[in-house]
Amino acid sequence: MAERDMSSSRTRKHAAKTSPREKALSARRLAMGLLLFSRGRMTGDELAGKLGVALRTVYRDIVDMEGNGLPVTAVPGPSGGFEFDYIAAGVKGIRTEQGLLDWYCEYGLLPSEQTTFEMVLKMASTVLEASDQDALKKIKDRILFDPEEWYSRERPKEELGVIRRAVLGDSRLVLHYVERTGEEVIADEFDPFGLVWKGGYWYVFGFSHNARRNRRIRVQRISEVRETGELFERPKEFDLDASWRAELGSFGKGTTRVVLRIEKSVIAEFENFNWKEENRIEKFADYWIVEMLVDRYDWLIPLVLSYFGEVIVSEPEELRAKIIKAAGAVISAHGKVADMAHESLKISDDTRARASGHRMRNIRN
Repeated sequence: MAERDMSSSRTRKHAAKTSPREKALSARRLAMGLLLFSRGRMTGDELAGKLGVALRTVYRDIVDMEGNGLPVTAVPGPSGGFEFDYIAAGVKGIRTEQGLLDWYCEYGLLPSEQTTFEMVLKMASTVLEASDQDALKKIKDRILFDPEEWYSRERPKEELGVIRRAVLGDSRLVLHYVERTGEEVIADEFDPFGLVWKGGYWYVFGFSHNARRNRRIRVQRISEVRETGELFERPKEFDLDASWRAELGSFGKGTTRVVLRIEKSVIAEFENFNWKEENRIEKFADYWIVEMLVDRYDWLIPLVLSYFGEVIVSEPEELRAKIIKAAGAVISAHGKVADMAHESLKISDDTRARASGHRMRNIRN
């Protein structure tokens, strides 16, 4: 059995750079990352001018840095160049720059994971002009990436750190989790190929030995993670982005036909809805008719109810019956609460007036 080594080969490779040439290379790439972080977007010529190197050197550095995880996106066109992806950098931290720090530490450009952004600013003074240092300070203070949803949030789980190390170290895991459609805890030997952040949640994507196929598991559904001590061989042709897109394309597909009528008043909210390619949508002046094929339709019940009759289920009859039953339960529950309020709550006019005034002050403030 292969001996385990949880440290990244990428980190080991770059941490060993100590020659003057390698130190200059690290300083240049540190400066390049900071420039893109502070300016948002720069052309290759602008970067070459700032760093005093040839354009081909910029391209070579960008390819290497991007290949090692720096969140940089190439923007085509005459006004294009290279753009820093703040979202990709920020999903792991409370502040946007945390993602950049994590990358610098893993890449070997910074000494340890204890590095703070203030230390980076001090280092930047040796490789950046004064105007670029000012821009870097402004971006730190004026751009904040908050990955939390408005009314719910994915709380960090201890398991996430173990999974992340396993992803980087090709380490086999045993995951204990609950499927989204069940309550039974499942133990699954799992080869984690990557982590994906989507819609406020972390997902681990890899090979499930139970299912004998690649699949995703939401980290929040995982109750226990155990390292087996074994290494797995990650398929050389595996592409996380392409595999994830394929997974999303197949998500929710089934044979149950659902037909919805969407009224004109709410059509705008469905213009950017993530419809599947196989969904059929007939658009009329005052309404839409949408035909879907799904694996399960329970998730449609709260969605339809939230539109108060502006989204109507035409088929299947079973779904329509469940929505009627759910709506009846809501009406009944609120009716009971209203009765209880009339019987037990005795609020004086004076108390009510004070409460009303307090609410209005909160609204104004």
